[in-house]
Amino acid sequence: MRYVILGQERDRTTPAFTRPRRRRTMTPHRASILLILVASICSSAEYAEEVLFRPLGNISPVSDPGIARHFQFTARLSVPTDDGDAGTNEALAFPSDFPRSVSRIVSDLGIEEFALTFSRGQWVDSWGPQIRNQVFPTGMSLFGSFFRRRGADPEARWTILKESLSALFCASVNGINDANTVKEDVSEDFVERAFLSTLSTTETREPVSYRYAHLPHEAVCTENLRPWLHLLPCRDVSGIASWIDPVEVFSGPFYSMSIRARWVYDESSKHLEFVQTLTAVSTSSAWSADTVPEACAASRVSSVLVEGNLDASKSERAASLKEYGSATLVEMTPSPSQSWVVGNDRKTLQAYGDDPPGWLRHRLHMNRLDMRSIDPDVRALGFRVAYSIASDTDRESEPSFSIRRFDYGQFSSRRGLQTQLRNEHRTITQRALYREYLPWFVRRKYSTFRISIGKTMLNESEMWGGEHGIDSGIVRIVVPSRDGDRSPSQLSVSLDVPPQTTVTITFEFEAAFLHFEDFAPDSNRGFDLPSGFVSLIVPDNARANEDDVCSSIVSPLLRDATTTLWPNAILFTNPVAIMLPVLDFSMPFNVITLSCTALAFLFGSVLGAVTRRRKENERTVVKSPKS
Repeated sequence: MRYVILGQERDRTTPAFTRPRRRRTMTPHRASILLILVASICSSAEYAEEVLFRPLGNISPVSDPGIARHFQFTARLSVPTDDGDAGTNEALAFPSDFPRSVSRIVSDLGIEEFALTFSRGQWVDSWGPQIRNQVFPTGMSLFGSFFRRRGADPEARWTILKESLSALFCASVNGINDANTVKEDVSEDFVERAFLSTLSTTETREPVSYRYAHLPHEAVCTENLRPWLHLLPCRDVSGIASWIDPVEVFSGPFYSMSIRARWVYDESSKHLEFVQTLTAVSTSSAWSADTVPEACAASRVSSVLVEGNLDASKSERAASLKEYGSATLVEMTPSPSQSWVVGNDRKTLQAYGDDPPGWLRHRLHMNRLDMRSIDPDVRALGFRVAYSIASDTDRESEPSFSIRRFDYGQFSSRRGLQTQLRNEHRTITQRALYREYLPWFVRRKYSTFRISIGKTMLNESEMWGGEHGIDSGIVRIVVPSRDGDRSPSQLSVSLDVPPQTTVTITFEFEAAFLHFEDFAPDSNRGFDLPSGFVSLIVPDNARANEDDVCSSIVSPLLRDATTTLWPNAILFTNPVAIMLPVLDFSMPFNVITLSCTALAFLFGSVLGAVTRRRKENERTVVKSPKS
């Protein structure tokens, strides 16, 4: 048998070395693999895992102080700035310790920052101050910031982001629609006035498009926690994440978890940062584990932080009370690797007068256990933390700033919402920016809008700005709702809250009549309103001192835990459910039942009458011959 190669006739017996070899070309698949290998060498990722144990106030009047566990896992990828624009690096490779699903979402959709949060329960003020980026509104919330580029539709990218996260976390993220989404296309000179700018933690360098949605009634369960654990490099097999027990987490009165991905810039490079946080509150004053797990192999930092004083003797307790004013005692096994006091002692506070600021009086005893330097024999002994708070302690349990919201006139014609902002500081006037958005069916009556600072009611010119425009007043942004596209209404209020003063924001609303398809299956329960949020702005004179106090803190989690005031700190309101005019959903069932009953009675009667006459005629015909 013969064949032709290059126009020459040859036999199959031709030696192999005389046959012309096939020339291999660089296919797109091979080129992408080579590009990923080269980029992975040039890029580097850092991973850190931390957990903080904090004592809380009494969970109930008859219970002991509880414990809050704050987990934080941070992965940061450094990328040279000459690789292109952030969020569009197609050649960027991500190491194995960085979640590939998250990196693809950020790079393919051109996202500057996005955050997904799940929360159940409500943080009680008596537990103490909240930690920044650890407590979120009840239910599920999603925030996205997209780069505005030609040919890229932010609405289409927002839809893809919802669908991707819904499949990734087994959650109803795709239940977000236009009726519960706030949209803003922000230019460079409008970022500070944007409604959603305070939810972003990234310094915006170009025009962006913000999207934010909140589902207050979204249920949170282990189906959401398991995908969250799968994003960790070591999952829950090793490292600090092995202490996360789903049954224990969901048995507590409060639970919150989140993911946040954002671009961080510096002078020479940019970083893609991915942070996972989880907060779990337990009602017991002690927590223990059978073993101390080994640190995750991918982590460069693995720390266990415990708040409290290890001094257990009465003399040391008295010295602690005299020097620091704190008597929160803790028993910790194994012994910490490092212990120190965060804050200032009483001698330092004397330089600020008899009444120093609250942020300066905030000081804590902190203990750190390095998970990477524990002996194997010590690991087998287990881990235990137990708190006991002395009765004579002057440690402040109430937060420095609190926010509450409730409704009134539920079953009357004058229904409304009231929000209270309380500043507990003794000397500092707190700058606050309160923002909220309501669904289209809650129609706010702006003629009934009232703001009172303490016992003083503000007039209309002070609220709305009068002749100088809305920028000179307290109310900064007002966007009414529209029934046509069912977009939510927006309200932004910027004001100064004096020390030891409560600011009250009140307005009435009108409930709209909904179509029967707009009601939820549990319509008689009511409709949950999205949580409002307040952004706290630290005064310039206090910000420098606070940076001096916390300049020696290296851990991001510890830095957030030891500050009572922080620039753009976010606090959320409690959930509120309102009742709307509900239809009688049993009426269709009653109509169908009555119609079917009447039809069955009529059909049965007619059918019985017809068949009965026929049978009687047949009997008469059969009996007549015999007679």
